[in-house]
Amino acid sequence: MREKRQTPRRAGQRSAFFYERFAALKQDPIVKTLYGLARAEEVKLYLVGGVLREAGLERSWMKDYDLVTQDVPERVASRVAQEFRAKRFLMDRERGIWRVVKKRGRLPFTIDIAPMDGATLEEDLLKRDFTINALAVGLEDLYGHHIPPVIDPAGGIEDIKKKRLRLVSEDGFKKDPLRLVRALRLCQLHGLRVERNTRRLLKEDAPLIGLVATERIKDELMTIFSNKETAPTMREFFRVGLVYHMLPELAGWRKGGHYDMVSHSLKTLDEAERLLDDRVMTEFPALREHFMGELPSGTRREVVFKLAAFLHDCGKPETMRIEKEELKFWGHDVEGEKVSKKILKRLRVGRKISDIISTIVRNHHRVFSLIQLESPTDRARNHFFNAVGGDVGLDLLCLAIADARATRGGEDPELYAFVREMLRFYFEVYTRVRPEPMMDGHEIMRVFGVKEGVIVGEMKRKIEEGVEKGVVRDKESALGYVREWLKERKG
Repeated sequence: MREKRQTPRRAGQRSAFFYERFAALKQDPIVKTLYGLARAEEVKLYLVGGVLREAGLERSWMKDYDLVTQDVPERVASRVAQEFRAKRFLMDRERGIWRVVKKRGRLPFTIDIAPMDGATLEEDLLKRDFTINALAVGLEDLYGHHIPPVIDPAGGIEDIKKKRLRLVSEDGFKKDPLRLVRALRLCQLHGLRVERNTRRLLKEDAPLIGLVATERIKDELMTIFSNKETAPTMREFFRVGLVYHMLPELAGWRKGGHYDMVSHSLKTLDEAERLLDDRVMTEFPALREHFMGELPSGTRREVVFKLAAFLHDCGKPETMRIEKEELKFWGHDVEGEKVSKKILKRLRVGRKISDIISTIVRNHHRVFSLIQLESPTDRARNHFFNAVGGDVGLDLLCLAIADARATRGGEDPELYAFVREMLRFYFEVYTRVRPEPMMDGHEIMRVFGVKEGVIVGEMKRKIEEGVEKGVVRDKESALGYVREWLKERKG
């Protein structure tokens, strides 16, 4: 059954629905100052879009304000910047939009000031993306009426009430294809459902996302992965087919049959997000600090961890084989490293993030290999963290739990206990005391009679490999392990 199209509200219709919600908005110090400025300057200013949407959904707004004026935006921006002792700059030359920003102080904020796009404000609002963003209220009306009149030409108030996301116009995605991604991000953030016709257009217009600059897509994706409910949101990307146009490297995930790549990846992502609130974070506060920490780019480690969880098996489609009626993925970790690097390079996430994620993808089976040892020594544990980079080792341990939960549909007590012990070792031993290497370079050269060069480094890595496998536990076993390797090498 088709949903009824909403009858547009006339400009200035009073909305009792917003009455209590606007009470908080009227107490906002930024809005109060803007109202005083508008009166003093005798300028008509309208609050539009996001702030009204957030108020209607009973959410706190993020101190981002959008204003529309019939005056000259540059003049308004100058007065606003002067009033708040903030900076102003021309953000969009083509549309004449100015931005006023204050990053420090008690009230950091961003205010965008735009000219009216059309003969009337209603015409301006009808050019916007979604009905819940096509709302406006005059500052004078906000403070001058018991129940302020809300300008709502597209029926946005009704959609807010029903928590429904609907395009203002049929060609909304064509006008700006990035709205395809924003639609699902807004649903994630506000718990909205996509209206039936808008959902149809999401599927039909999905290929248009290829016209959008990669950086804009990357920013939207990073925001999605920084919020809760990332896995259900990404599932919607798969359902409407949008993900394959955004990330063409995942085309192989469409393959059904023997292995459901999409379901496992999304389940692992979901478990990774849940793990960030797991009891292990309470037991090891430093682990929580690790995930809440930021990289130089400003991206939190938990976002990178979730991205790695989503991509951890991305090499499987290319390596899938059936051998003796069993499904095999030989080398999918190596292939996954290549695929993840390709994706992350195209998205331009930065070298640091790319290196962390590709290292996790390449080594995501390493924990499962280490747990097979009957009793890993401290040297073996130490080598694990040395081989992947200490802090990345924390990501790998947590990914192992998420991956196991996704695969088995529940907890693996043995794995969980092993990870806890590895975490204890990392925070209490590894970060404080580093054991000396089993054999240093000079000793290797003396014992084996080799000269300084590449071969010495290969021998040291071979010893470390033996330590991790549990076959090298002392200097004598290290010598034997290297001698066996040399024989095989010569043979």
